[in-house]
Amino acid sequence: MTTRTSESIPEAPEDGDRSSSNREPMCGQCGFTSELDCVFCQACGSLLPDADPNQRLASSGGTDEIGSRRVWPRVAVASLLLLSVVATAGMAVYRATEPKPEEQLAEESSRRALSLLKSMSEARTLAQAQAISPAATSAMTPVVEMLPRLSSNNDTRTRLDAYRSLFRGLASLDRLHQSRLLEWGKARQLISSSLRELSADDPMTGALTSQGRIAMDAVQDHVDKIERLRSVAQQQRRRQRADRSTTKKVGTGANTA
Repeated sequence: MTTRTSESIPEAPEDGDRSSSNREPMCGQCGFTSELDCVFCQACGSLLPDADPNQRLASSGGTDEIGSRRVWPRVAVASLLLLSVVATAGMAVYRATEPKPEEQLAEESSRRALSLLKSMSEARTLAQAQAISPAATSAMTPVVEMLPRLSSNNDTRTRLDAYRSLFRGLASLDRLHQSRLLEWGKARQLISSSLRELSADDPMTGALTSQGRIAMDAVQDHVDKIERLRSVAQQQRRRQRADRSTTKKVGTGANTA
């Protein structure tokens, strides 16, 4: 029977090499320290124990690389949270600065009112002034629908209420006709009172008031012109009747003589 000689067993590493023994796997059978990444002992062929966790960290790139891999998901999550907070804050600022529906309607109503008054002042006939009535009714509809939704202490409610009165006065022009000139007095009263209801701090009050006066004066000129022509026509008819009456009397007297 043969015995294993000392030559078959590799010599243990020198003391200078033992500094790496804490990292390299040591065989539990013969005590030989194999190279890294070995599964079986290089001396006796026995299965080596699991590698040191510190060794796995070192062989996979070191603790710095592993740490960076662990930190990256945290950075990603933190970045997502930061973006979410920024987006939420941005939405809150947008909602805070965005005009409310009633404020948007008030701005739109002021522009439509100014446009209607300009059309009224540019009308060359009474019929053209009357033609703005449907547009005024259309502008009044959303205002009438909005007002019940607003509380009594809403700052925009008073402004919208004044525009409702103005649109109502302009819409009343549909009753104005040459044969019904008295309707102009009622419409003018409605328009004048609604312009006085406009708030002094409304940026459009000055323009609307000025344009409203021009528009009412223009329509009043048309009404005055029609009344003058009507008065002249009436005087002519009276004169013609008087002439016919005189001619008839003269003819009757001549026949009697």
